[in-house]
Amino acid sequence: MSIANVRFRHRRTTHNQFPEPESTVPDYLTSEEVSDLLRTPKPTLYKWRVEGTGPPAVKVGRKLLYSRAQLVEWLDAQQTV
Repeated sequence: MSIANVRFRHRRTTHNQFPEPESTVPDYLTSEEVSDLLRTPKPTLYKWRVEGTGPPAVKVGRKLLYSRAQLVEWLDAQQTV
């Protein structure tokens, strides 16, 4: 048996072991995606970040990423009765 067959067989068996994703929404969203979801311009998101009033974000390289779970929590906290 050649090495190519072993690698191929290994890929095939491990591929089926991963569960299907629960949702098509990624765990982290870009500024563009959050802006679209909130219907808020990106500069407003950046202003909120500087002021500390917006949804929490993580900077990865040059990109800001927003956790989907934290975004939902932040939205829930913004609701007024």
